[in-house]
Amino acid sequence: MLPPRTSISYCPAPAGVGPVLIPKGVRMRRRLATAMIVVAVLAAACGDDDDNGGVIPSDTTTEKSSGPQTFPVRVDAKSEPNVSWISYFPTKLTARPGDSIEFTGEFTGAVHTVMGGTLVSEVAKAAEKAEKADPKQEGPPPPELDALFKKLPGTFNEESKGADDLFVQAGLQPCFSATEDPPTTEACSKEQQELPDTFTGKERFVNSGFLANEDTFKVKLADDLKPGTYVFACAVHGTEMSEEVTVVAKGADVPSADDVKAAGEKELGDLVAKAKPAADKVAIMTDPKKAEAGAFPEEEDQVPTEGINVFPAALTVKKGDSVTWTVNGFHTIAFNAPEDARPFILRADDGTISANVKSFAPANSPKIPDPPKAAEGEGEGHEGPPPQVKVDGGKYDGKGFMSSGLPLSEAQLVYTRTFTEAGTFKYICLIHPDMEGTVKVT
Repeated sequence: MLPPRTSISYCPAPAGVGPVLIPKGVRMRRRLATAMIVVAVLAAACGDDDDNGGVIPSDTTTEKSSGPQTFPVRVDAKSEPNVSWISYFPTKLTARPGDSIEFTGEFTGAVHTVMGGTLVSEVAKAAEKAEKADPKQEGPPPPELDALFKKLPGTFNEESKGADDLFVQAGLQPCFSATEDPPTTEACSKEQQELPDTFTGKERFVNSGFLANEDTFKVKLADDLKPGTYVFACAVHGTEMSEEVTVVAKGADVPSADDVKAAGEKELGDLVAKAKPAADKVAIMTDPKKAEAGAFPEEEDQVPTEGINVFPAALTVKKGDSVTWTVNGFHTIAFNAPEDARPFILRADDGTISANVKSFAPANSPKIPDPPKAAEGEGEGHEGPPPQVKVDGGKYDGKGFMSSGLPLSEAQLVYTRTFTEAGTFKYICLIHPDMEGTVKVT
């Protein structure tokens, strides 16, 4: 069974999104543009006329508050093991008109936003309809659903070859449109970036823009918001990462803010337990010829994640020997990195989002080559292992900044570095905070 989510839907590929965040070989080995992700059941359409009674999870207590509440929702979550989650915590809550939801970013290396409005509702409903019509659907979504996906703002440039043009501004900057579809490539105007004070359920589109660590996006539910189910989703990950908000009548009982926080913590704890075995397997690796960088949960289809951010905790080699890492996902292997090599996503004073060249580009290391062409029978939908590219990073004496650079293709990077001086050398991933390991050279 998949984790509780808010809709039965395809994972959308907004305009400009290519295989940058989730390549073949990453979670469920599927492409954003073609996969069908079953993430739970959305039985009620957003703003449905029927009051669904405000169903409250049986494992929570309820509180009839005399005034409005503010419910905390984590956007991704820092955890041990270190994982980039494609999830809000909790994934659903019950509220009343006048209440607020405060989304708080916890940056793990994954890029997230919070978007809502009637356009997002239409995508969720159309995806549910398509899934019901053909539960075994694989490949591109039906034309009518694909047309809706294309109305969503883009976040990543599928034609990008590096950091210079990686991000599409439309989905990563704030945006509000009362009645029109949002821009799909260019950022909203400064006027449109002024977000409304309340969520009425009638707005066409509203988006927080990229949420960095500890950034907040507060959604105040209008006092006259119609009871029903409303969906908020991530512009990068679409309805695969979504929050279901059930709005009930003003006088109804709802869980307290503490209940909502506890529900999020429980959901996170359950997922951490599923990710831990794969993380531990990498962390204890000692063979320098078979080291891995990053991991995926054994039950990938049950764990909403871009990947586990883990290196072998301690590798030991003799002077003159080498370490070879097989890189699982989007990771770099960087030694003696300067402070300005992180974070990999930057926001200028005017709100423009850009990529940090030092995070992406190889440093004192060869350029990562383009992947080999797929063999016959290994085209779209092929479920075998991803192709590999091998890079010899050269010699390292413990001095200077050296980085493998970030593999942006679907090919799996196999990276080797030879150590010429004794010592203990720390290395990090420039994409994922707190992802580090050590190589001891004797």
